[in-house]
Amino acid sequence: MASTQTTEVSIDRARQTLCRHIEQWCEQGVSSVRIRVNTTLGEPESVWFYGHLENNWLKGEEAIAGSEFAGLIKAEMDRLATNPNSEECQVRHKEFRDRLDFEIKFHHDKIIAHQGKNLGSYLYGILFHERHAPPDSKRQGIRRAPRQMVRS
Repeated sequence: MASTQTTEVSIDRARQTLCRHIEQWCEQGVSSVRIRVNTTLGEPESVWFYGHLENNWLKGEEAIAGSEFAGLIKAEMDRLATNPNSEECQVRHKEFRDRLDFEIKFHHDKIIAHQGKNLGSYLYGILFHERHAPPDSKRQGIRRAPRQMVRS
């Protein structure tokens, strides 16, 4: 039981870290963020964040080092890349010999509308909403049994 809780805490920490770095770029008006997972012999080693601004990819100042945490971030990005794109964002994945690039593209108008104190929760919600949603979160109308006609 303790290892399950530790894993959940680690996943939550990886998600929060992703959102924090993505939010930093989006606060600057960026709507495309690249998460680069550098690998050595196929194993994640570090993670860098890039923002697409004025037709250039700019590298963030802070990197995430450590293979275990980089592996958690890679796993979350793999999960995002395998899910179908939503209305709020698109995720693309490219593999190279020594790295994996994940590009997240958000709708620029929605990012601008949520800038400020709500941006972090907005990003977390659109990227990781399924964790808090019930397993069968499809909305369905109430089905009623057909009325039977009673003749008098």
